[in-house]
Amino acid sequence: MLARSAQGLYWMGRYLERAAHICRLLQMQVPALIDRPLEEIHAGWNLIYNSLKCLPPGGILNSPGEDFTLADAFTLAGDLTFEESNPNSIRSCLGDGRENARQMRHCITDVMWLNLNHEFLDFKSTDMTQVWRSAPEEFYVRTEQHLNEVFSLADMSMYRDAAWHFIQLGRSIECVQSGTALLAGTVATSRQVPDSVNRQIRIALRVFKASESYNRIHGHVINDSIALDMLVADRLLPGSLANHSAAVEDHILGIGPGHSEQCELVRRSAERLKEHIIPGWQKTPAKDRILAEIELESRMLNDRINLCHFSYDAD
Repeated sequence: MLARSAQGLYWMGRYLERAAHICRLLQMQVPALIDRPLEEIHAGWNLIYNSLKCLPPGGILNSPGEDFTLADAFTLAGDLTFEESNPNSIRSCLGDGRENARQMRHCITDVMWLNLNHEFLDFKSTDMTQVWRSAPEEFYVRTEQHLNEVFSLADMSMYRDAAWHFIQLGRSIECVQSGTALLAGTVATSRQVPDSVNRQIRIALRVFKASESYNRIHGHVINDSIALDMLVADRLLPGSLANHSAAVEDHILGIGPGHSEQCELVRRSAERLKEHIIPGWQKTPAKDRILAEIELESRMLNDRINLCHFSYDAD
């Protein structure tokens, strides 16, 4: 596969998954504005921005106080939803994913393109005022569902060649990085606002689509340590870091050898990523440290994928 095509498909997968992830974060945060204490609301916004590694409007979130209003929440939600100058807004990620898909139309199916293009145009015709006046949580649920439909259509309609594997590889890498960043932020928040840790764990369970599985296996009382173990290392949970890291390795093998000596490093890096999670997670008491190692390895793997498949020397 041509390097340009591979890169476009990979980043299409990454951007669309990132947009879906931000939808899930805002599904959790927006309802909290109704009845949660200001400290928890503030901790939630901090967790979102820190996990996305971007700054809120104005550059910093001031400490919560009586002057924090719904207008502040409206501004923050708008920044994460429609702000084109924010590369981590849903609008930007959806637009970038759609642009990569447009350029790679010869590699994807018509039904995928039509579905994604319709969602982009529909999203672009909406603004934050419309969302805020109706049912914002439902808007984020609906947008996430439409993004997931694109991946479902890829599964149903694409031939299982390198093109499909590059989309899935991008999506899986994004899941590892965004999930790790969210859990690292949750662990950090537990130190800063100890009273909110259980709620942050509950949010993580919902973002990972794991709440029902946890309740069925462990009961309705959330044990923070057990929940973290499940989200990181349980291979039977579809959204766990362990499952996504295994998918990364599978798609790298599915793509096959690339065009540079970096490709062996890609395979080894994917193996190390898995080992950081299993058995690394259970062996390391310092959970913040192992999460940092997982995130670093995933970023190194991304760079090596770039060198192996997208930026290799044609000579």
